[in-house]
Amino acid sequence: MIMGLLARAVTSDALNMFLDSLIFFPLAFAYTLPWETVLSMIWSGIYTKIFIIFIDKPWFLAFRLLTKDVKRDV
Repeated sequence: MIMGLLARAVTSDALNMFLDSLIFFPLAFAYTLPWETVLSMIWSGIYTKIFIIFIDKPWFLAFRLLTKDVKRDV
């Protein structure tokens, strides 16, 4: 169960970050920087974001599982 949650969360976040990098960097820097630089920024952004997802997600899921029975005020 936990591995399924982890795989689903990592896959979803990785896809979102991949698409975010593909959309954001060209929109932000298309006419201000050379295209080679923008491509480099896209790939660097993708690698960095996915690396952070793999480090962050297990801790996030552990926190959620440890606090699932805690009553929260809304």
